Amino acid sequence: RALTNIASVDATTVAALGAAGVGGGAPAAPENFDPASTADETITSSGTWTKPSSYDDDSWVTFYLVGGGGAGGGGDNQTYWRAGGSGGGATVFAARMGGLPATLTITVGAGGAGSTAGNGGQTIVATASASITANGGSGSNTQPSRNGRVGFLINWPASIPSPFAGAPVIDTSGAGNYGQDVAGTSNYGGGAGAGGNLTANSTGGASLYAGNGGNAGNSGGSGQVPGGGGGGGYTAGGGANGGNGGAGSVRIYYG
Repeated sequence: RALTNIASVDATTVAALGAAGVGGGAPAAPENFDPASTADETITSSGTWTKPSSYDDDSWVTFYLVGGGGAGGGGDNQTYWRAGGSGGGATVFAARMGGLPATLTITVGAGGAGSTAGNGGQTIVATASASITANGGSGSNTQPSRNGRVGFLINWPASIPSPFAGAPVIDTSGAGNYGQDVAGTSNYGGGAGAGGNLTANSTGGASLYAGNGGNAGNSGGSGQVPGGGGGGGYTAGGGANGGNGGAGSVRIYYG
């Protein structure tokens, strides 16, 4: 039965009615997303995500993107410290199922190859005409990547209605370190790789929800997946001994 002659309803009443299932309103955006919880899906290689048929258009889905970690530096000159790579940046966003197409293209960023100064690859969730990106970490060699990399909300034209619940979370990764500086840490992005030389090495930076950076050593440690930066390596006589960056990932949470 319809209600009539109601001029206005305060926010508290609206919330109470919604909680009671009155009015047929769509569920609120997820406010208690826990990135430490186990994802419903974890995508570690590029491919296609298909929207599940078991959820209605008002259901929410949260995507947590981490870019690939940057390469750790390596070499044989005792004069130089070998620096760690930056961790991969992170972007987290929630969207209604009804606002998304039937499929999305997923690109998972690779980690940078150790001793090449290679950057980590971008992790991307895309429609045919719009995309969300988490940048890969910067690679290092004799000099560190002093700045962490960030995720970016990019290429979502204003002409396309946004399905998102407010602004995405965009987090900076850990910055690679040089010498015995403390390797950069992060919450959502990857931790940075550590730097070192023949006589002294350090520990990779930690990430709260993504991969830790690799330790420095005679052979630099690889960054953890997702997105940890590679550790710097030093070995007398040379060799490709910098740590690899950890590959990125996309974690997906329903509800």
